[in-house]
Amino acid sequence: MSKRRFRFCSSNYLNLKEETSTEELLEQNGTAAESLGQPFVIDVAKYPPLTREQFNQASNLWPVNFHEDKYVSRTLRGELLNEEEVMVIAKFMRMAIIEAEKMNSGKFPIGAVIVDPQRNHPIAVCRDLRCAGHPLQHAVMVCLDLVAHSQSSGAWQLDCLEANSTWTLTDSDTREPQQRAHTVDSNIHISTGHTSSKTQYLLDVKSSDCNEPCKLSNNADDKCKTGPYLCTGYDLYVTREPCVMCAMALVHSRIRRVFYGCRDVVTGALGSRYKIHTQTGLNHHFEVFCGVLEEECRTIFERYLSIRNETK
Repeated sequence: MSKRRFRFCSSNYLNLKEETSTEELLEQNGTAAESLGQPFVIDVAKYPPLTREQFNQASNLWPVNFHEDKYVSRTLRGELLNEEEVMVIAKFMRMAIIEAEKMNSGKFPIGAVIVDPQRNHPIAVCRDLRCAGHPLQHAVMVCLDLVAHSQSSGAWQLDCLEANSTWTLTDSDTREPQQRAHTVDSNIHISTGHTSSKTQYLLDVKSSDCNEPCKLSNNADDKCKTGPYLCTGYDLYVTREPCVMCAMALVHSRIRRVFYGCRDVVTGALGSRYKIHTQTGLNHHFEVFCGVLEEECRTIFERYLSIRNETK
C-alpha cells in the first residue's frame, strides 16, 4: 500500500451534521477502511516534552518536536542549586522556624522571612498573628506588611522594630493591635545558624514605632522608600504552605521565589490543594520550592495540633 498521511483531530473541528464513524470518513476521502487493518487506540503526549527523557517516551508513541528546557532538566536532575545555595536556604528557613517556635500554645506556629537574595539579607522576619491580632494577619501577610513598612508604607499598625535594615516583630504576643504604641531601643540576637549552633549575630536596634498610623503620600518625593517595588526580586521562606489569600498577596507583591517547609493539604495554594503560582491568567508568576526542613516544620505544627486537641 502506498504511503498515506492522516490527520487526526477532534470531531468538533469537522463540519459534521450528525455522528459519523471513522470508516465513513475514510471512505469519503477514497480510502478503504479494510486496507488499514483493525483500528486501535493509543496514548499520546498531551503536552510537548520539556526534557530529553520526556521526549524519548513521547517519541515511542507519536512523532513530536523537541526543544529541551535546560532549566527544567537541571531541576529534575537535582542540579539547580549548589551546596552553598542549599545552605543559605536552610539558614533562612531556620530563622522562620525560630519565629514559629516563639508562638504560645494555642496560636498558629508559623514563621516567615522575606530575603533580598542579592545580599542574602533578611528584609522582614515575623510570625503568625491571626490568633493575637487581626484574623487576616497570617504569617505571610504580616511579613509582606513589614516589607511595606521598610518602604514607608504598610496597612497594619504592628509592634515592630528595625535592626540593620531587618524588620521584626517584638517578642510580646499579648499586644492589643492598633491600640498602643511600642518603642524599643536595645539590642536583639537573631540566630542564623543551625539550631544546635552557638553562632549568633548581634544587631544594633534602632528605635522604631510601627503602631502609629501610616502616613501615605501621593508624592513619591515625600516617601523615604528604599528597595524595589514591593517584593520584586525577593524570596519568601515560610514554615507552612501559604493559603489562597497569602498566595495571591505574593502575586501582587511580585515575589521572586517561595520556599516552604510542610504542606497544607486542606488550604495549601502552592501545590497541595491549589497551584495559584501556575495560573496562566495572572500577570505575575513565581517559583515554588517545598519540603525545606520539612520534618522540623511539620513537627512544630503537629505539636500545636496536639495541644489544641487536648484543650477541647
